[in-house]
Amino acid sequence: MTTPLLDRIDITVQSASAADEEEQLERVRQLGLDLVNELVMAVRTFKLHDADNEATVYPVKQLGNTVASLVRELGEPELVLADGHAYVNDIRVRFGASNFANLTALTQLLEGHRLGGMTFRRTLHKSEVRALAMAFAEDPAG
Repeated sequence: MTTPLLDRIDITVQSASAADEEEQLERVRQLGLDLVNELVMAVRTFKLHDADNEATVYPVKQLGNTVASLVRELGEPELVLADGHAYVNDIRVRFGASNFANLTALTQLLEGHRLGGMTFRRTLHKSEVRALAMAFAEDPAG
């Protein structure tokens, strides 16, 4: 048997749960946007500079931090690029006009390496983030 008080408590718990889910969706969308932008920035930096250049430190740090945040949030985040959209664990990432060029650039970059996405099974050490960006900065044809 329920009472009016228990019904109100149940409604409050449901509302809090829905708000938590919406907050997580927004965090994942923002982290997905950051991941695309920072990966493109890191790759472009490695195309312009030697691996030991000071200019590579910041993009590697930012990309590593974003991957770590996604791993904390989702466990094993999966970035998929398909049909002009990006998804992180099936959550569509929203791109504004100022960020859409990075989505296009990353799509072309991954397609050049015959990839449609990537999964992070754990956080990455700084050297692994650097190696990832350097690998994508290389010409896939050789």
